[in-house]
Amino acid sequence: MLIAERDGCGKRKVFIRAYVYTYDTMKNTKLTLSVDEDVIREGKIYASKNGTTLSKEFEELIISLTKRDIMDDIIKALGLKKGYISSEDVVKQRKALKKGFGSAKVIREMRDAREKRILGY
Repeated sequence: MLIAERDGCGKRKVFIRAYVYTYDTMKNTKLTLSVDEDVIREGKIYASKNGTTLSKEFEELIISLTKRDIMDDIIKALGLKKGYISSEDVVKQRKALKKGFGSAKVIREMRDAREKRILGY
């Protein structure tokens, strides 16, 4: 999970989830690479275990690097610092948030405000 911290605002963290959609409209092109034999063998084993091919895994890697560049550009444009958080830290922070925050209460307040706005009272 990607997190970002605004400069000068202490420890306030902003969680960013971005979706970058790609469309498979391009035709495949052959590419020749020089890679250590052991790396190729391990890559093929990994791809096979995941029900895919080494070519598809390489393509996904390049796509993920491109998406990371997009996220880096967004973070930079917003003046944020980037960091990564472990799943254990997510669980710890979620527990801390639950102590002082009730989503049901917030949703009820939003619904009540909307009802007042619609009914005019």
